[in-house]
Parts: sequence; C-alpha cells; structure tokens
Amino acid sequence: MKRSERLRTELRHAFFPFRCCVCGRVLHAGNEICKECISAILKVPPSGFCRGCGRPMKKCMCIPEPFLSAAAAPFLFEGDVREQIHKFKFENKPFMALSYAKIVAKYIHDCGIADGAQLLTFVPMTQKAIKMRGYNQAREFAVALSNILHIECEQTLVKYCETPSQHDLSAFLRHGNLTGVYTLPPDKENLIRDKVILLADDITTTGSTLHEAAKTLLIFGAKEVRGVCIARAPAQDQMII
Repeated sequence: MKRSERLRTELRHAFFPFRCCVCGRVLHAGNEICKECISAILKVPPSGFCRGCGRPMKKCMCIPEPFLSAAAAPFLFEGDVREQIHKFKFENKPFMALSYAKIVAKYIHDCGIADGAQLLTFVPMTQKAIKMRGYNQAREFAVALSNILHIECEQTLVKYCETPSQHDLSAFLRHGNLTGVYTLPPDKENLIRDKVILLADDITTTGSTLHEAAKTLLIFGAKEVRGVCIARAPAQDQMII
C-alpha cells in the first residue's frame, strides 16, 4: 500500500473506526471480523450438500424445481449478526457492505458457487423505497462483491410496484407477496441472455424474494441463476429457496 493510501486509511479509521461486521466492536484498520466472531461464519459444507439451499441432502428444503440452481450465505440471521445487518440495512450504513462482501466472496469461492459466473445483479427496490431509505442495501453489497470477484455488476431487474414488507409477513404469505412484481427492461435482455448470473440480496428467509427474482431472469433468457446473500434464516422449518 502506498504511503498516501495508508495515510487516508488511518485518517478514515480515526474518524470512522473499522468495526466487526458481527458484533460491532472496534477493529484494527482493514479487518472485517474479530477473532471472537470467526466462528459465526458457517462452515463450507462437505460433499453431499444441496447446492440449492446449502443444507445436507437429508435436510434439503428446496421447493420442487427451484429457479435458483444454487444458493449460499455465510451467516445465520440471528443474534449479533441480525443486529449488525439491521444497522447496515436501516441505519444509513452502506459502507458496511464492503466487510460483508469480503467474507461472502471467500465463502462462495470455497463453495464453488462463483465458478463460471458471468454477471452479478441484485434484488431491486422501488424508487420510493430507495428514496425513503437512502440506498438499496442489496445494490451496495452487490457492487462491493463485484469489485472483489471481478465480475461485472449491473442492475437488471426493476420492481415496479410497492408490496408489504416481507419481514412483516408469515412464511406462507411471503411466497405470494412478490409474485409478478419484477420485470426486465428491454435494453437489458441481451445483457442477461444465456448468462450464468449471481443474484445478490442481504438476507434470505423463506427464499421467496430470490425465487421470484430468479424466475424473472430465467423467463427473459438467463441460462442459470445462483443466489448469494449475507445471511439466511436459522429456523429449521423455513424453506430457503
């Protein structure tokens, strides 16, 4: 690192300290996660795991004929992880995306889910929702991830109507809440045609959001869609995709 870059990093750290993306404690500059929280990262599954939901085959929770060919998330959405992702999502902290992207990039590389990917995109929000929050956290995460993986990142999908917030609905209602709300502008069709696409979002619980977005991409000509998230629901009775 050049002296000028190191100085900028040190000055930024003085005013905006690096914090663990799991527990929030202050870290040395350049670190993403503290030693105490390393165990929060899920172990990359050995052979015999479902590439769809990331669980052992005996505990596979995939729906029949899923639209996602694979899905991965390095954290369970609980405890400190849940609290920190809420800060990233709702408390105007888009810069946290870089810390998550570094961990996710290594995780999906180890899982093999990044292999052969040609395009990275993300779950969209309506313009009204972006204006209220200030940013789309899925986009911030996807852009940071693309810079690390050196895969082109583009917004492909558009969400053209508001829907009730997913986290306020039951698992049953979530699957119908987003049906048909995404579309692809005509000028994006050639961009996704016959491509293997990584679809990014911050959290997956029932998987209905990723499922609906992936379906839209496939309808418009994508070859394959793989889901990439920061965290997934821990509940054993939740369907992941």
